[in-house]
Amino acid sequence: MSYQSITNKRNKKKQVLGTWITLPSAEMCEVLGRSGLDFAILDLEHGTFDLPTLGHCIRALQLTNTSPIVRIPEISGTIVQNVLDLGVDGLIVPQVHGNESVNDIARLMNYPPQGVRGFNPFIRGELYGPDREREKPFLSVIVENKQAFEDLEAIAANPAVDMVYLGVYDMSVHLGCPGEVDNPLVKDFVNNSIKALKAQGKATGLMVKNASEYAHWKSEGIEFLVYATDTLLLSTELKALQN
Repeated sequence: MSYQSITNKRNKKKQVLGTWITLPSAEMCEVLGRSGLDFAILDLEHGTFDLPTLGHCIRALQLTNTSPIVRIPEISGTIVQNVLDLGVDGLIVPQVHGNESVNDIARLMNYPPQGVRGFNPFIRGELYGPDREREKPFLSVIVENKQAFEDLEAIAANPAVDMVYLGVYDMSVHLGCPGEVDNPLVKDFVNNSIKALKAQGKATGLMVKNASEYAHWKSEGIEFLVYATDTLLLSTELKALQN
């Protein structure tokens, strides 16, 4: 089985399926990867990864043909450099406050003259050789606050962005209904965002927590379906056993 990056998969299929991974375990990544996922998001914002463990998890996913994407904890040149050097397919960026934040992260992800990323051809991110070519890293940003939502049209039109993920939990806090992702205010945010992204031809990412939500949003054409998290999958299965 030859490895396919998330960009290659998206070139072949309209919709892809993944999950969030917060537990720093290469074994967990391999188990989830062997379930047939297209991608997995390794969470540095809320997970407990260090760089060596992150590298093991990236390799474990790629060995199962599951494309690793990393959510970085903040827009930082050092973090972006370290993560991309490990050979991850791309980044998902939280706490974006508008299109200028997108331009900042794009500059950090790209080599000169388009950006400021440092170049070392002898690292895993460059396949350990100056004669190898790596495709451009995939970039997703999370819209999860009012400022980003107000600037959504510009973010969606930004050519650096491959996918916009709708962060319903953080947005619920900003809308005054913490955790109430079924609140009409949050639903309006989701529906209006999807319309704006479709108008710009930009892919939408959304978390689904159960089979019915998955079926609904798949039928609605959401391109990046993120099914639950590793911890939610574990706890849900055991709770269901006792009910």
